[in-house]
Amino acid sequence: MAEAKVAQLEEQQIQKLREKLIHKNEVIAELMEENVKAKKANGDL
Repeated sequence: MAEAKVAQLEEQQIQKLREKLIHKNEVIAELMEENVKAKKANGDL
């Protein structure tokens, strides 16, 4: 019984971390996109 609870908590933590990683990746993608736009506007690219 206790093992099942631990496994469930671990799964919840894994899911939370996956969601956090997905969010970070989205933020990085947005920042990179803005960076490229800014460089193009400045003539750096």
